[in-house]
Amino acid sequence: MLRYRLDPKKPEDAAAEIAAALEKGSVIAPLLDGYCVLSLDPSKLVSGFGRAFKLAAGAEDVSALLPPVWSAVDTVERVTGILRLPVAAVLGGVEPWDGIALAQEGLMQRLFEVTKQQIGVAVPDEDFTAEELVEELGQDAVLLVESGKSPGPGPAVADFRTRPAVVDRRGRLGILGLERELGEIVRLGPDLIFSVLVVCTGNACRSPMAAGILSKMLAGERVFICSAGTGAPNGMQATNYAVAAVGEMGVDLRLHRSQQLDAGLIAGADLILVMEEYHRQRVLQIAPGAESRTRLLGESDIADPIGRSLEFYRKTAQDLKRYLEPIASDIRKRLGEEERS
Repeated sequence: MLRYRLDPKKPEDAAAEIAAALEKGSVIAPLLDGYCVLSLDPSKLVSGFGRAFKLAAGAEDVSALLPPVWSAVDTVERVTGILRLPVAAVLGGVEPWDGIALAQEGLMQRLFEVTKQQIGVAVPDEDFTAEELVEELGQDAVLLVESGKSPGPGPAVADFRTRPAVVDRRGRLGILGLERELGEIVRLGPDLIFSVLVVCTGNACRSPMAAGILSKMLAGERVFICSAGTGAPNGMQATNYAVAAVGEMGVDLRLHRSQQLDAGLIAGADLILVMEEYHRQRVLQIAPGAESRTRLLGESDIADPIGRSLEFYRKTAQDLKRYLEPIASDIRKRLGEEERS
């Protein structure tokens, strides 16, 4: 297998290398914000990765294939706008492909200039590296185009055969980012878990209380809920009054241990709920790209009950419960069963 180092200033050279290699087998290349697999044979991509997307030159290829439930002009514009981001779309009527991915990068655009054949793209699992893809493809991998920098998480995969759309793979845009661009809630495919991170300062009162209440609301659902603090020592228990206040609601915080907010926790969260504007700002200092996923839990800052009475903790717990109820409802909608065509 050959290796080729991509020069961002000369995408035409890499395009020529890829076009020649595709005549012999599959190519691993940095596309759509991650490493993807290119092939002229959709059956190979489907057998190896479950789906194959046609590499498309423009959004007009998308609008003509959207099912009737997406046919309104403004809706078509939103969907095609999303596909100008790192998103691959599962659509009906694209045989032998499962859907379409728009050629966005200069490298992909150049591919259309040097080859007249239809090119397929396979999106690997989120945790696949370039080297793992080489191993997965075996002898069929004839070229690895290396970007020289760390790849992104790759594209999201959204199924538009039904409405709401169903997300089968996360990408850099994230679940809430997709919803913002689309203007409506999406649903998660059966293999995805919705992840919530709750943030306060010390991770001893507000955030563990909120995480515990939300966990009780969503018991049995495909969710992962954790909490952290912007100034939290690691390994501390929740305060006695916090344990008592939510204990009256049937929530057990006795095993809670505090942890410091960090980039890894932020990266793994689909939704980040914060207690104060300061916490939101701190999240964005650590991870500027997390803005669309981060929101105040309350209508305004939720006061820290540390050092206050048990009654104050009880009121805080009731406020948290009230704010979390609509959030839990939206999460259930995202996890709802959706019949596939």
